[in-house]
Amino acid sequence: MRVRTRGSGKNSSAELLPKSSSLRKYVYAATFTMLALTGGRPINQVSRPHFKTPNSQLFGILCQIYDRCQFGAKAQEKENHSMDKEFADKIVLITGATSGIGRATALRFAEAGAAIAAVGRDEAALSELQKQVEVSAGEFLAIRADLSSEQETDVAVTKTLEHLGGIDVLVNAAGHISSGTIENTSPAAWDAMLTINLRVPFLLMQKALPGSLSGVAIS
Repeated sequence: MRVRTRGSGKNSSAELLPKSSSLRKYVYAATFTMLALTGGRPINQVSRPHFKTPNSQLFGILCQIYDRCQFGAKAQEKENHSMDKEFADKIVLITGATSGIGRATALRFAEAGAAIAAVGRDEAALSELQKQVEVSAGEFLAIRADLSSEQETDVAVTKTLEHLGGIDVLVNAAGHISSGTIENTSPAAWDAMLTINLRVPFLLMQKALPGSLSGVAIS
C-alpha cells in the first residue's frame, strides 16, 4: 500500500506497508507515522485543522486504523472478561494436582471461577496450591490421598461430593512411569504404572458419574 504526500513541488511516496508485512507491522508503522505527524499526541486528540500535513488522505487512513484497533482491543477485552468466569458454579476434581499439568490445570480452572477439589499425596504442596487458588477467590478442597489404593479413590470422590456438592469435571492428571527396559522392568513396576495410568481413571470415572446430575466432563 502506498500513500502519496506532497512536498516542495514534487510528489513523493511513503510506503507504510510492504506487501509481505503482517497487519501488526502495518499498525506499528502507521502508529509511528501518526506519532511523528501529531507531535506525540494521541490521534483522537488531533483534529483535521491542526494536523501538520496537507495530505488529508493520510490522516483519514490513520484514523481508520486507530478506530479499528480500538474496536478490536475492546472486543478482545470483552471476550476475555466473558471467559474469565466461564466455569463459575462448576466443581472440578483434579488428580495429580500438586505438580505439573495437574497443578497448572487447577490454577486455570480456579481463575475461570470453578471450585477445585485437588487430590495429591504431598500435603505441603496441596497447602501451597490452596494459597494460590484463594488469590482467585476460588473455593478449594484439599484431598490428601494415595490413589494406588482403591479405597483412596472412594475417599477422593466422597469428600468432593460431601464438601462441594457434586462433580462437573474430572481431570485425571495423576500419572506414574517407571524407567527401564522390557528386560529389567519388574512386574511390580509394570503393575504400578497400569494402576495409576489406567485403573485409577477408570475407577474415578465410575464413581464420579452417579454424583452428577448433568454428567461429568472427563479429561
